[in-house]
Amino acid sequence: MDPGCGDEAGTTEGRFAVYWDGDLLYGKNHTIATSANHYLLGYSRNPAECKPCVRGQGPVDSPDSIRLWYSDYHPDGGQLFYPEDGQPFITNLAPPVGDDVRPEHFTAFYVPPGKGCYIHPGVWHNAVYTHPCSGTDRMFFNRQGKVHARISVNWAEEFGVLMEVPLKFDLAASTKRVSKL
Repeated sequence: MDPGCGDEAGTTEGRFAVYWDGDLLYGKNHTIATSANHYLLGYSRNPAECKPCVRGQGPVDSPDSIRLWYSDYHPDGGQLFYPEDGQPFITNLAPPVGDDVRPEHFTAFYVPPGKGCYIHPGVWHNAVYTHPCSGTDRMFFNRQGKVHARISVNWAEEFGVLMEVPLKFDLAASTKRVSKL
């Protein structure tokens, strides 16, 4: 590599908000300097059954799982999530298989209290998931590459499915399901 090049990007850090709004789980990445930093992360039930959103209120029913419509990876840098409140959360990851990712590549992971999760470049993921009983609004410390390149897959459009990830985690039965649309 030529001297003085390849060091322009670096990392940035800030906060990543995860919050329930009715039956929808959203994320807002305050770390990156772009307008593409607010995401619909998933649904507490099938999208057609979702109730109108009331900010600050979680789902009417206590969901056992979240239904995911997309996943992505960052080719240029990793991403760290650490809960500011020290409470557990769920993440859903797949190995760096490039663009040939499929729902069955993913595994849901329970991240215990007081721990965080670092996602290496190229690893397929979403954000992080929280059960509404742990609070409808959660804040995470986030560190990631300044260049926020993203490669995404839309499960609903490309495969006709939503991935279903458990929110009430049973360590003995940590499986995920795929729901047909």
